Amino acid sequence: MVAGNFSYIFYMALFAWVLIIIGWIIFHKDIAKHTKAIKKLLLITILLIFPWDNLAVYYNVWKYDTNQILGLYILLSPIESILLTVSVDLALAFFTIILYERYKKAEKHT
Repeated sequence: MVAGNFSYIFYMALFAWVLIIIGWIIFHKDIAKHTKAIKKLLLITILLIFPWDNLAVYYNVWKYDTNQILGLYILLSPIESILLTVSVDLALAFFTIILYERYKKAEKHT
C-alpha cells in the first residue's frame, strides 16, 4: 500500500507505534521503572543518527523519495527519518525492558 507523502509515517505507525502503544498499555508499570534509561537511550540515538543521516544525504549515500515524505527537514534529514529511528529504538527499549522485568519475576519464583 502506498500512501503518497504519508508513506513513511504510515509504515512507522503500522510497525513501530502500534507496538509502542500496545507495550505501554499492557506493561506501563514495568516500563515506567526505566524512564531514566529510556531518556538516555533516546538522547544517544538522536546524537548518533542526526549527524550520520545528514552526512549520508550530503554525500549521496542515500536519498529520500520526495513523493513519500512530508517535506519537513532538519538540515538535510526529513523528519520521518529521525522519527523512524527514535520509534524503532523506543519499541526495542520497551521490548527489552518487558523481557528483563519478566525474567526478574521468573527468577524470584525459582
